[in-house]
Amino acid sequence: MTPFKTIAASSLISFIAMSAFAADAPPPPANSVAAACKQDIHALCKDIQPGEGRVKECMKAHRDQLSPGCKSAIKESRREKSEQAPGAPAASAPPANPPPGR
Repeated sequence: MTPFKTIAASSLISFIAMSAFAADAPPPPANSVAAACKQDIHALCKDIQPGEGRVKECMKAHRDQLSPGCKSAIKESRREKSEQAPGAPAASAPPANPPPGR
């Protein structure tokens, strides 16, 4: 077998193996609000550049037009945030004060 055929065959085998393992992998956790509101964002805020809260502001501006599923996901997200212990940072929040000297 020529070196080219050897490399091509091993690449093909690797690709097939990776594809098989990828099919078994669980999907990454999705933000329930983003998933529930995907259609609303596309329909109502498609021209909005994501970042710096612009999509959130667009959603607020169109709150009366949001789908029931999107509204429900937003309410649930707010409820979960309000149930966090008072003064406790969100799970994704960085530490309040980094250790000195680091």
